[in-house]
Amino acid sequence: MVVFNVLLHAVSIILTVLALGKSENNGICKGTVVREYNETVRIEKVTQWYNTSVVEYVPHWNEGTYINNTEPICDVKGFAPFSKDNGIRVGSRGHIFVIREPFVSCSPVECRTFFLTQGALLNDKHSNGTVKDRSPFRTLMSVEVGQSPNVYQARFEAVAWSATACHDGKKWMTIGVTGPDSKAVAVVHYGGVPTDVVNSWAGDILRTQESSCTCIQGNCYWVMTDGPANRQAQYRIYKANQGKIIGQTDVSFSGGHIEECSCYPNDGKVECVCRDNWTGTNRPVLVISPDLSYRVGYLCAGLPSDTPRGEDAQFVGSCTSPMGNQGYGVKGFGFRQGTDVWVGRTISRTSRSGFEIIRIKNGWTQTSKEQIRRQVVVDNLNWSGYSGSFTLPVELSGRECLVPCFWVEMIRGRPEERTIWTSSSSIVMCGVDHEIADWSWHDGAI
Repeated sequence: MVVFNVLLHAVSIILTVLALGKSENNGICKGTVVREYNETVRIEKVTQWYNTSVVEYVPHWNEGTYINNTEPICDVKGFAPFSKDNGIRVGSRGHIFVIREPFVSCSPVECRTFFLTQGALLNDKHSNGTVKDRSPFRTLMSVEVGQSPNVYQARFEAVAWSATACHDGKKWMTIGVTGPDSKAVAVVHYGGVPTDVVNSWAGDILRTQESSCTCIQGNCYWVMTDGPANRQAQYRIYKANQGKIIGQTDVSFSGGHIEECSCYPNDGKVECVCRDNWTGTNRPVLVISPDLSYRVGYLCAGLPSDTPRGEDAQFVGSCTSPMGNQGYGVKGFGFRQGTDVWVGRTISRTSRSGFEIIRIKNGWTQTSKEQIRRQVVVDNLNWSGYSGSFTLPVELSGRECLVPCFWVEMIRGRPEERTIWTSSSSIVMCGVDHEIADWSWHDGAI
């Protein structure tokens, strides 16, 4: 690739010189000619001035600068496919990790898919029994978005059976939770090295988001849970700068349950839509300010978005209380659009199959049932799973607002299918200014 770039650069200069040599000025340039070449590793600006070539290397992004992320979320009409890794299909003949809990997060120059491996490959003897959530063999790894979770391109991030990751504009911060259920530890990595830790404070499976954390003007925020999955637990917000924890606050949420928050930046705050694994089929909402003050409640909308759930017609929304009385749940997400909200959910009310995203008028602030738009991403004949949110920073998208995106995990294998392993692939969608037709971008492995 380096040799190719050098040759391309040389050819471009020769062509420019030849073109100038045929001008009416007999090769004497009395102005400035600028040629820009957007290559895979840099932008080259070749300026020719009075027969002198000046080559200037223009970086895509100043790595010494924090991203802002205080812009509003873009208002979108639909979601277009961004990537699909097809990991399980490729794994029928390739060296693909057994994974779960994939998620996407972006820097100013790239988006990466993170995933929790089982320390095993598909259909290998060590893939037997990988339905288990927590083991000493699980690790957080990443690839460029769209790549399969393969042995040859994956980058190690942390030892982890629960994780989150985000980029502040300078470096990646990853957080991996590992260890015994009663004394788990979350190790914060910044720029690839451990920089801080969070020890379990309640002694009951310390865990975090399983999706992107959120960085705003150099500070990064994430949410952790410690305590029972089926009754009152304890919840904390953390704030870090360059991988060092500089603040934390306990979330008071008596009677409510928060797990696996899907968070994103919006208007200078962090907005999270989470999972209630105790009772509610509506989703908890946590809005975090830079000073770690917060507002906590439930997504007001009169349509439930957790699974399992009851009939839409029978559901009554609430901005403050869990509704629906259906235990268990699945990780999900939502995006505020003014007072409206986009929410993703499985199509099935009882199982993790199918996936749709719907826009509910005034659903962020009122118990509205009015659907403005609906888009099918995975049909109900195919398995889905977890889903979560992330945004494209303006430095990457070139927009003046933050592009809302989401991913859908498509779980295959045990316990629903007759295999020795449990793994998943994912489809990733990003918001656009057009409506997108329904289709099924399902896993497709046989």
